[in-house]
Amino acid sequence: MRTSIPPSEPAISPRERGAVDLEARPPPRALGPVWGSLLGFVVAGMAGGVIAGAVDALGALNDPQAGLVLLGSMGFHLLLGALAGAVAGLMYPLLPASLTAVSLVRRAARRLRPGAELGLHERCRTVVTLWLSLGMLALCVELLAGGFRVLFSRVQSLEFAALGAAGLALLVLALGAAVAAPLRAGAARGLEFLVRRRPGLTPAVHPALHLVLGLGVLSLILLLWVRREHETFHALDLRPVASALLIALPMLLIGELLRGPISRVPRGRGAVGVGMLLFFAAAAAAAGLRAPAAREGLVSATGSGRLIVLTLRAPFDTDADGFARVLGGGDCDDENPAIHPGAVDVPGDGVDQDCDGADLTLPPPPPPPPKPEEPQTHGLTPPYNLLLITVDALRADHMGACGYPRPTTPALDRLAEESALFCRAYSPSAKTPTALPALFAGRYPSELLRDGEHFATYAEGNVFLAEVLADAGYRTAGFPSHWYFDPRYGLAQGFAVWQPYFVEPGRMEKVATAETVVTAAVEHFRETDADAARPWFVWLHLLDPHKDYIEHLDVPGFGDEPIDRYDHEIRYVDTWVAWLLETLARRADWARTVIVFTADHGEAFGEHGYRFHGFGLHEDQIRVPLIIRVPGLPGRAVDTAVSLVDLAPTLYSLAGLGPEAKRAAPLGLEGETLLPLLAGGARASRPIYAEMPRGPHNAPQFAWLEGDDKLIYQGEGDAWQLFDLADDPGEQTDRAAAEPARLAELRLAAQRFRARLDVRQPTP
Repeated sequence: MRTSIPPSEPAISPRERGAVDLEARPPPRALGPVWGSLLGFVVAGMAGGVIAGAVDALGALNDPQAGLVLLGSMGFHLLLGALAGAVAGLMYPLLPASLTAVSLVRRAARRLRPGAELGLHERCRTVVTLWLSLGMLALCVELLAGGFRVLFSRVQSLEFAALGAAGLALLVLALGAAVAAPLRAGAARGLEFLVRRRPGLTPAVHPALHLVLGLGVLSLILLLWVRREHETFHALDLRPVASALLIALPMLLIGELLRGPISRVPRGRGAVGVGMLLFFAAAAAAAGLRAPAAREGLVSATGSGRLIVLTLRAPFDTDADGFARVLGGGDCDDENPAIHPGAVDVPGDGVDQDCDGADLTLPPPPPPPPKPEEPQTHGLTPPYNLLLITVDALRADHMGACGYPRPTTPALDRLAEESALFCRAYSPSAKTPTALPALFAGRYPSELLRDGEHFATYAEGNVFLAEVLADAGYRTAGFPSHWYFDPRYGLAQGFAVWQPYFVEPGRMEKVATAETVVTAAVEHFRETDADAARPWFVWLHLLDPHKDYIEHLDVPGFGDEPIDRYDHEIRYVDTWVAWLLETLARRADWARTVIVFTADHGEAFGEHGYRFHGFGLHEDQIRVPLIIRVPGLPGRAVDTAVSLVDLAPTLYSLAGLGPEAKRAAPLGLEGETLLPLLAGGARASRPIYAEMPRGPHNAPQFAWLEGDDKLIYQGEGDAWQLFDLADDPGEQTDRAAAEPARLAELRLAAQRFRARLDVRQPTP
């Protein structure tokens, strides 16, 4: 039997055999539609994040570490964009095709283009949808404005007020959308019925026409809102909104378009590419947090970048002290809330409470100053009647007597001519709930017994000015303006007459107060006799320069910008203070009446990235005017820097309760009497200290002023700033990096001063 012999195969080389084997292998597996959707949206979100991070860092262009701030901002926004893209990419396959972003845009473009040919039913539905949407947007604008105003009046936190108002607006928007569905159907049928009855109206219901009209109406509504809510609009930081849009729009539109091409990319390559991008983003974010100056810029000069960093830190703050060990938070012990950057370091206990790397040491105490052999009365004969006028949010540099060119304070300027004028007086804090109690106590805010709320309630254990004077025989009366002066907050201690003027939160800043408060005080004086044996102490607090800056009839105006309207409010206050002083000058006891005029804090207009007050300790926030008229003493301008904690000791001296008197003032006062300066003498130079203790909406801050050198510590970025007020009164050039030795010297002095304060922790 013959067998067939197969033909011999030609020999092939190993290289050719490898090529054949390679061709025989199956192609690498593609990502597929789900992975394509996920990575497509992630890539688009990261692209939007890079753009958003660059835009958000524009405010740090003048920062000494602007490059690192930009790098860190882009890194954090890229990570945020990737996270948002991952969520959108996972949700996309679950959406009906008709609800995707590209589908909605195409459908809207088809219906709204001028030459679109649409049936009457579709036209009517589109027109009704347009107007309902515009109406809901207008409602959201009103809710945002009203909600922001009410919340900000209660918490003084721009972020919290904005988020709360946005949440309210979104909730109402969701409810409105549920109600609008049947309303839209009924309105569309009604409009269609009307047009069919009157065919001549058909061209008038083209969606393109109503789109133009609707945008015009919406623009007018926004313009009117901006004009009405001028201060709110200028205060809002819209950078987080811009970042959200810069991430969301590319992600939703480009992500859908990328999912098809990316789904065909091999899985390995896609995963490696995205992983490398995420690695570089994390490295960029870490670089932005490494240098102290860059870290400070990232949390102070950016908008959404700051929110991202603080949000990421929050889960790692296990002891709830406001600081974390990671992401540049600086906390060296996340198990102890008393240990964190900016804490008071207890000297010599072996514990580094403020996380600066070493325990604080104190030098030997200086010898006590010699006591004067004779009482230093400076020719005065207390007790005097005492009138204290405090104005809310009045900056020293907006008074004519302190060099302001506008005629904002003609009456107060005349008072200053016959008084001691301090244009370098400093509030102990930058917001009313911490500044005024410190003024009354003659101590710093952190030394007072209080709870931990933003609008703190003060305990009866505090010793305030009015109760000391009342115990000394003074007739006391208070006429403040704001709902915070409800007696339950603890500031009415010692006042026999307490007549606060306030309306409900949200409206308080929309009403004038000076006329009502001054009129009430004048009526009180008319009912109070001029008995030299029974001196009186009267306090007025006038809210008006506080935002909102409202218009007053018969008061000169200076323009329409916020700072112009602020000056207009100051002039309004000056008008009513003038009437009060004229009334008092006609009393028989005028020759024994001391007038003290000052402010609780200042007001910012964007000089350092924020507006209003309570956000920082720059000059615009804490430098206030101080005028003290003492009968028999000539007027003089005093260049010495003083603190408002010096006011209580000064008033005690003028009441005959000072250290030179038989009856002593309370112990533990941080301030010192200003009597030597009032009488034309001098006193030893003292540093100035101001602080913002940690609250529910602010990290701890403090300022230390020696001569013209000013140190500011900002807890949110664990940052130290140094300014030379002689050459840089606007505090625009931080000299901390250029003068490390002076920075270290002032820092040590401030830490040692704080270590001797009797700091009280807020009660729950």
